[in-house]
Amino acid sequence: MSALNTDLYQLTMAAGYFAAGKTDELATFELLVRRLPEQRNFLIATGLAQAIEYLQDLRFRPEEIDYLRSLPAFHHTPAEFFDLLRELRFTGDLFALPEGTPVFANEPIAIIRAPLIQAQLVETYLLSTFAFQTLVASKAVRCVTAAEGRPVVEFGSRRAHSPSAGILAGRAAYIGGCSGTSNAEAGLRFGIPVFGTAAHSWTMAFSSEEESFRALQHLLGEST
Repeated sequence: MSALNTDLYQLTMAAGYFAAGKTDELATFELLVRRLPEQRNFLIATGLAQAIEYLQDLRFRPEEIDYLRSLPAFHHTPAEFFDLLRELRFTGDLFALPEGTPVFANEPIAIIRAPLIQAQLVETYLLSTFAFQTLVASKAVRCVTAAEGRPVVEFGSRRAHSPSAGILAGRAAYIGGCSGTSNAEAGLRFGIPVFGTAAHSWTMAFSSEEESFRALQHLLGEST
C-alpha cells in the first residue's frame, strides 16, 4: 500500500519532525466524533479491516521518494529523511472497536500509538477509510431499523464517489444490517450476498412489459 496516498502536509510535517530530532518520540492519535447531529444518537464503527491492511502494507516505492525529492517543499529537507522513508514500515499499535459496534460522541473508534512520524503519516488514510465506511454503515442501520424486519439491499455503486468506494459501501452497508449488496465485486471479495433486479433497458428491449418480465422469470427461475 502506497504511503504516498496522503495529504502533502502530513509528509512535510514528517520531514519537519525528522529535522527537529523527533524521530524516536512516541505519539497517540485518537479518532472520534466530538458530537453527533440531531436525531443521530449513535454510529456504527466500520473500516477496521482496510485500516489493518493499510498499516501492514505501508511503504514508499523508490519512484515515490524521487517524486517527493523533486517538490519545492522538500528542497531543504535532510537527505537522511528520504533514507528513513525508504525503510519505513508501521511499527506502532492500533486499538479499535470491532466493526459493527455502536459508538457514541467522544468515544474513540480507533487509537494509533506509534513513533510520531509514522502516526502522522497514516492520519489521512485512516480518517478516510474509517469515516466513509462508518458513515455508510450508520445510515444503513437506520434504514434497516425503519424497515422493521423487511430486508434492505444496498444498491449504491452507480452513485458512489468512485468504483472503489462503491465496493466498500456495499461492505459497510452489510455490516450496518443490510441483507446484501448489488455490487458483484463486494460479494466476491467479502462474501456478501448479492442481489439484483433488471434495468429499464431490459424492459425496453422487448415488445411489452409482460414479455420482458416473463423472459426474466424464465431465466432466473426460483431466484426471481
